[in-house]
Order: sequence, then C-alpha cells, then structure tokens
Amino acid sequence: MEVFYGRTNPNFKTDRPSGLGLGNFDGLHLGHMKLINTLTGICKERNLTSWIYTFEEHPSVVLEPEPVPLIITNEQKIETAKVAGVENIFFDVFDREYADLSPKEFIHDILIAKFNAKLIVAGFNFFFGKDGKGNTELLKKEGQRHGFDVIIIPPVILNDEVVSSTAVRSLISNGNIPKANEMLGRTYSMTGIVTQGNRLGTHLGLPTANIIPDRKYLMPQRGVYVTDTYYKGKKYRSVTNIGIRPTVSDSNTVSIETHLIGYNEGFMYDHEIVIEFKYKIRDEMRFDGFDSLVAQIKNDIAFAINYKD
Repeated sequence: MEVFYGRTNPNFKTDRPSGLGLGNFDGLHLGHMKLINTLTGICKERNLTSWIYTFEEHPSVVLEPEPVPLIITNEQKIETAKVAGVENIFFDVFDREYADLSPKEFIHDILIAKFNAKLIVAGFNFFFGKDGKGNTELLKKEGQRHGFDVIIIPPVILNDEVVSSTAVRSLISNGNIPKANEMLGRTYSMTGIVTQGNRLGTHLGLPTANIIPDRKYLMPQRGVYVTDTYYKGKKYRSVTNIGIRPTVSDSNTVSIETHLIGYNEGFMYDHEIVIEFKYKIRDEMRFDGFDSLVAQIKNDIAFAINYKD
C-alpha cells in the first residue's frame, strides 16, 4: 500500500479511475470497517484503484476550541487499511483554507480533479464542505451529474446502539473496555516509549514500565486494568494503572504504569511498548501504606492471570 500526504504532495493528481472511502476514520470501528470492506470489494469488481481519503490531523484541531481526543494513531490507520486490502491512503491537510471549501468545490476540485473518482463510499452521517453543509444527498446528486457512483453505508447496530467514534470514546472514558472493544472489532491500545520513573515498583518487588501519554490521544478512565503488553514481539499479560498514584505521590499528573507478569529481562527504558486494554478491575485507590498497596496489586495480578478474554 502507498501512503500520500497533502503537505508533501500539494499538486497531487492521478488519472487512474479511483474509488474513494471518505471519513475521519478515527477508531476504525465496525462501521468504518464495513465501509472499507465495501470499498475494496467493489473496486476489485470494477478494476478501480482503491483509496482512503482522510486527514493527517483531525478537523476538530481547526474547527473546535478543544480538539477531539484521538482513538488511534495514523500508523494504526495505515496498518489496518493495508490489512483490509486498501491500495492507497491519502492524508490531506485540514486548515482554514480547506475548511472554507464549499461542498461542490470539494467534490469538483478534489474528488474529481485530483482522484478521477468513479466510486465514492461514505457513512450515513458524512458531512463535508464549509460549515458541513454538504451531505450524502448532494453527493449522490453530483455523482449522477459527473459520472461517479455513491454508496452510503448505513449505521452498524450493536446491542441496540449505533457504532460510532463518539460512542467508543464515551465507553473508553467511562472504563467500559469490553463494550468499546466490541464496537471497535479489536482491542483498544496505547503505544508509548518507556521512561524512567522513581523505580518504587522495583523496590516493592513489582516493577513497572512507565509511559507518558500523548495528550492528543484518548485516555481510559483512571483505574487499574487487565491488559496485554507487547514488547520486542512478545506478549505479556499485564496489569496497568492509569492515574495519579495517590498512595505514593502528591502530584496530579496522570501516568500510565504497567506490570508485565512474568517479565524478568531487565529495564525497558527508551523502548516502545503497546498496551492492549481488556477490562477495568477497579478504580484507583489511596492506601494507608505500602503493605496494603502491595497486597492489592498482588490481588490485581491474580485477577489478571485468571481473566478470560
């Protein structure tokens, strides 16, 4: 799969007939995957080049006072789209100038002029153009005029609830990881570089790998979780604490600490780990002393070992 960026390809244009999947694709949940699978299937049938057209930064960075916290990284989007069989992905620049494009300018100047679109696949709630005034009906109307087909993916319903990035964010923010993972169709994860902490866990006999969260990405609700942690290609069942560590610190800074069960190969500093979240065990707690803290952590570890996905 080839990856293109609008910031480095401002004059991009292809003459090959294309099929495009449109959206932010934040989360790549079940609804997004239905869109992508529809796109790749039809593109193969019609001998069209398949594209995901999205943005390098979420539009809320420009449009909202407080940007939407992201569910996945662009690297995860690329890998997921590749596995799904998408041939190309284009990350465009969403800035003030782009935000001022009218809906018809978006269709004519981008979909037709740049991508030679013959097929557009979008979600039922897709809006585009200045102030979001473009909708799926306009897309269909312009498709009839200019010779491209439009397929609108209806909502995916899971347990009587519409699958959406908003719903996934709410579930993760409230600690309901199993339901969020159901909507995602995969396990919610966070990636980070291990940094050196105060090594208190090591002194207590329960060493942890600490990562500093990127504020752009969604943080699960504070508490203790059953997780799987990937390090150097190996998977370890783990217990992850997200919080301010009230028993051992007076800081209000939220940190992520992960104890990899059975790991004894030394420090991981400056290496990348991936933490997959499975289940919230409990809220973060303040303990009277280290003995109580260690006893609870051991209970958490026992719970994690016995937890069945």
